[in-house]
Amino acid sequence: MTYNVLNNVPAVLRAFGSTPVNLVTTNNLTGSPGLTGSGAKPDPYFRPSSASSLVVNAGTNVGLPYSGTAPDIGRYEWTGSGGGDTTSPTAPSGLASPSKTDTSVNLTWTASTDNVGVAGYDVFRGTTKVNAALITSTSYTVTGLSASTAYSFTVKAKDAAGNESAASGALSVTTNAASSSTFVKGINFNGGAATINGNAWLAESSAGLTLSAVSRTTSALTPSPAVDGATSGMLNSAIWNSGNFSVDQSLTNGTYQVYLWVIENYAANYRSFNVNLEGASATSSPIGSLALGSWVRYGPYAATVGDGVLDMDVLKVTGDPHLMGMEIWSTGGGGSDTTAPTAPTGLASPGKTDTTVSLSWTAATDNVGVAGYDVYYGTTKANASAIAGTSYTVTGLTPSTAYSFTVKAKDAAGNVSAASGALSATTNAASSGTAYEAEAAANLLTGGAWKGSCSTCSGGFAVKNVGNNDGTLQVNGVSAPSTGSYTLKVYYLNGDPAARTSLMSVNGGAPVTVTFAPTGSWTTVGSVNVTVALNAGSNSVKFYHNAGSYAPDFDKLERL
Repeated sequence: MTYNVLNNVPAVLRAFGSTPVNLVTTNNLTGSPGLTGSGAKPDPYFRPSSASSLVVNAGTNVGLPYSGTAPDIGRYEWTGSGGGDTTSPTAPSGLASPSKTDTSVNLTWTASTDNVGVAGYDVFRGTTKVNAALITSTSYTVTGLSASTAYSFTVKAKDAAGNESAASGALSVTTNAASSSTFVKGINFNGGAATINGNAWLAESSAGLTLSAVSRTTSALTPSPAVDGATSGMLNSAIWNSGNFSVDQSLTNGTYQVYLWVIENYAANYRSFNVNLEGASATSSPIGSLALGSWVRYGPYAATVGDGVLDMDVLKVTGDPHLMGMEIWSTGGGGSDTTAPTAPTGLASPGKTDTTVSLSWTAATDNVGVAGYDVYYGTTKANASAIAGTSYTVTGLTPSTAYSFTVKAKDAAGNVSAASGALSATTNAASSGTAYEAEAAANLLTGGAWKGSCSTCSGGFAVKNVGNNDGTLQVNGVSAPSTGSYTLKVYYLNGDPAARTSLMSVNGGAPVTVTFAPTGSWTTVGSVNVTVALNAGSNSVKFYHNAGSYAPDFDKLERL
């Protein structure tokens, strides 16, 4: 007989959901139920293997197909292990708050254990659960709090069956007083300029730091809790050392609050460290012990600068201490940065075309840090956003036209330097030649030479990796109306500080050596003219190198 016993499962068994059950019947002592099928124990719809059972008398309402008198006794047996986990996890322990602000409290705790496994945690502020989704790590930052307010926090663990632990011991935390501080600077260690929480952070290289020996690393973690792209990028770059290290920087005398950003990028609870500011202990207990991928903004830590330099020492406790970001806020004295950077110097033009001029300059300095540069031709600013480096290519210019260029530096507080010395540059005459893109499909690339993206190149691509006894570029189909001497203008990119060279051969003839001066960056296009003999009709021009070095990247050729 086939039947689905779940149709009439009593309420006490329904709690087990779709857990398999067996129906066992006992015949009426005085009548015959006439059950369809054979055997005193009909084949069940499910046949669980576990010997455990939960027995419930079912009376006569068992829903069996029968002929004659129905049985007056039936019982459901719950068997199998599904749904049988009724053991709750242990309560989390060691609840602590390594940092807090006026509106947030960071919490950490020691993991619970469970007979099957802990699925996650819930954090409670009083009786209010503060997390929307189950927390899978052992840290969490409670936000949206009121300043100068005492809160009581507890944590509970859950397993996959929904069993909930008892609450951890309560932790009472009072948020900081409302902040009246002013943002001074943020530093992205081993990273570039970024906007974090609405504030302009400096690249480490522009922050005016003096570091002891450190190593640098990047990672590709998804931070927990989730953050925006800029913050994720900052958290995935770091400085570190196997022992202690120091970070010193010039800072106007005054009182400050310092925040340190840390994510665990190697292994859970791998490292911990203390921090000293101005020679005094800033951390009351070690920081940095986190689950893999978890991050914390530690602080604020108070510091008073009296000698014009903020000294910070990172002191190893376990593992390799590291830092991803650092924020400095002023609470008095040095709060308002009114010192402008020095003017950039050494403005030069390493390359130009008929419509572009490439510029380079020597970096400015600042008491806090240079945030970027603006380039001007006359009184017109050429760049849409601040330039992080010390080179830039001005585009959209007019051929055969003289321009006067200057550069100004600015810091995070908006202070702008005086202009650099002016540089006069005249664009080349308008090209009347025929252009041949280096990356054109008709050309031949061999060895390691390859076509790569180039946002400043005329066709959006350049041919790279030519030379080093390997890569070659042959530009095919270079046309000449008649046999004779012609000028080829070669457009290229050379971000090295020194010139690069390449051998150039026309139609398989004897090569000549062409020298390519630095262009200032690998996004700056320069050009050089080479006189060659061409045949009437189609010609090939090949670039290669017979020494252990590389030629520049190639944008295009023009036959003038």
